[in-house]
Amino acid sequence: MMAAKKAITSEVSLIPDSDTIARPRLTKLIIKNFRTIGSEPVVVDLDNIVVLVGANNTGKSSILRAYEVAMNTGSSAGKLTIDDFPNGKVLSESLPEVEIHTIISENKPGHQWICDIGNGEMLIRERWIWSNPDTEPKRQGFNIENNDWSDAVPWGAPNVAKAYRPKPHRIDAFALPEKQAEEISKLITDVIKDKLKTIKSDNTSDKTDYDLLIEKIKAFQSSVASAVTSEVKNVEDSISEYLTKIFNNYVIKLDVRPEDNVEKTYSPFKESPVMRMGPSEGYLSTISAQGSGARRTLLWTALKYISEHSQDPSERPHVLLIDEPEICLHPSAIRDARKVLYDLPKMNNWQVMVTTHSPIFIDLSYDNTTIILISREFTYHAGNRLNDKALLFCGFAW
Repeated sequence: MMAAKKAITSEVSLIPDSDTIARPRLTKLIIKNFRTIGSEPVVVDLDNIVVLVGANNTGKSSILRAYEVAMNTGSSAGKLTIDDFPNGKVLSESLPEVEIHTIISENKPGHQWICDIGNGEMLIRERWIWSNPDTEPKRQGFNIENNDWSDAVPWGAPNVAKAYRPKPHRIDAFALPEKQAEEISKLITDVIKDKLKTIKSDNTSDKTDYDLLIEKIKAFQSSVASAVTSEVKNVEDSISEYLTKIFNNYVIKLDVRPEDNVEKTYSPFKESPVMRMGPSEGYLSTISAQGSGARRTLLWTALKYISEHSQDPSERPHVLLIDEPEICLHPSAIRDARKVLYDLPKMNNWQVMVTTHSPIFIDLSYDNTTIILISREFTYHAGNRLNDKALLFCGFAW
């Protein structure tokens, strides 16, 4: 009997081949059955700056968390806990669901995924559904030809799609000092890593040094997998032979397939970079050992640096998800913090989504800003959004 051939998933980059074509951008986030958000979905228009306002415990932080987990599928940050499910229960009729809309300007993923919304722009819809805690979600694409969701997806493998979406950086309001230190360190090192990925030793090559390195790692993984196949079989058979004498018919199987996400196998830095702070001639202690005010000041200093230093537009974009940025800030520093947040998107490589109780962080003079009032009864948007008629044609009723 012939062995069935493994299905091949085509992989298509989100990034256009031509610099004259606009990069894909995320434009809408739809959430339901997630934490305090029930079966009535919350719809959030994603602009350069999104400010979520409203009373406590209405789901503002849940929106930030939902975006984070959808963009981090394939890692521990993309898995939910039982507390993320409605009422802490797994019910098949009310599973957590996050839907994301992406605007593109070229037909790379395939016509079945694309809805023309005019002005040279096209809409693609994807969603993630979690069936159990601590498991990967199911990712689906909306097939406009069938007018229904499909287990097939645009852009193919999730790591290919994720690699070019805005990378989330979550700054929680009341995280433990160790977690805050980790978030700040990661924010800075991720920007450095993205810069390193653009280095070219050979300017005549189409590929960066990082691209060439990843290709070599993939080739090495493939050769290793072929070389160890027989040895793995010997180990399985030998151990199973001993095991079955004690536990009848028990065997072992070793899954030694190469890591699908090759980028996990290499990093230019140590796994958990340590950042220290203190007097220039004195003792430098870890960030987690600093006071709340010092940690938040360092955060804003890092963000200010990022906002003032332009990045290569070919780098992966970022999105900052920050809870209550006014916390631990002196009143005189809040306006400076707001300026930093509104300066980030001017680099064309950052989006910002923020929850706040401070009206100072609402700047209606900035064109690409969406203000969203979140309450238990309704969600109100103040800002630009897609044409309603176009959305109806895409199988989505506003």
